[in-house]
Amino acid sequence: LIAFGGNGALMAPQIADELGIRTIVVPPLPGLFSACGLIVAPNERELVHSLFGRLRGVSQATIREVLERLADRARRELVDDGSSPEAIETGYSADLRYAGQAYELTVGVAARHLDGDLVAVLAAAFHDEHERTFGHSSPQDPVDLVSLRVIAHEASPLADLPTFDYADTGQSPGVTRDVFFGSEAGVRPTPIISRSQLRRRGESPGPLIIEEYDATAVVPPGWRARLDDAARLVLTRQS
Repeated sequence: LIAFGGNGALMAPQIADELGIRTIVVPPLPGLFSACGLIVAPNERELVHSLFGRLRGVSQATIREVLERLADRARRELVDDGSSPEAIETGYSADLRYAGQAYELTVGVAARHLDGDLVAVLAAAFHDEHERTFGHSSPQDPVDLVSLRVIAHEASPLADLPTFDYADTGQSPGVTRDVFFGSEAGVRPTPIISRSQLRRRGESPGPLIIEEYDATAVVPPGWRARLDDAARLVLTRQS
């Protein structure tokens, strides 16, 4: 179970117990995890163009023209943001549904099919995806095209997350609080430590509370906590 967000590590052991999960991983800076992902993720543009109609009634040229126009715009925006044109990869897809349905499925279109029979390719891909998603398909029924999509992104690996020197939060390793862990475990004297203090302690049994600037992790009785080489907090069920 990956626990992040301000309350993720607070609630994770209870959720893990309910689901029978025996290992929890809390990344560094859990309360800022989404922001860290935004910083290191490759730049990307997704553009959508509504084009509703019976798929068989939409011309190949129209579909191809819309996809190419979206792709040109997406690549241009990435270049304007500093991406190298040679590093940009482009993916194509369409939102489709059976006539009368109120929801769509998104199916991909390989670039090599842009010069082929796009209508037939999209129809076959939609029937296959409907079968995979819902367990049935109706190839004899008409298909509606709802919209066309293009995603362009930098073809580069994720940047490395920065490393952090975890300063103590000011809590002494000897500070404890009385903490209630439910009717079965009751009230337990619980050490209050920081992530850096856990590194010095090594793998430690609960109960523990690990306080950080952006989140609080609870290690209940029956769980153990340690830091791995990447400063991730790893909780393991003891029994």
